[in-house]
Amino acid sequence: MKDLKIHSKMFQYRVALFVIAIPLIVANFMYPNNIYIHLSLPLLLAFMLISYAVERFREKKWLPFSAYTLIILLNIFQVSQELYRQLYIYK
Repeated sequence: MKDLKIHSKMFQYRVALFVIAIPLIVANFMYPNNIYIHLSLPLLLAFMLISYAVERFREKKWLPFSAYTLIILLNIFQVSQELYRQLYIYK
């Protein structure tokens, strides 16, 4: 049976982000018009994917690493664009 390594830092990081994600998802359903709650979910996904990207970088698997990095950057750019629209354009 494969060793799960539940005491590794990456696993603890993923569990911590999962614990943070549950109240954010509930808050997103309760307050659907709140832009900050709505935009925190893609950022949480980006932070979750950072751990996978770091693991692939350490394993020298370059295609998955670059795919994870691209998704992380696209999420961050999308959030920054949406925040710019909400805060500066529609005042």
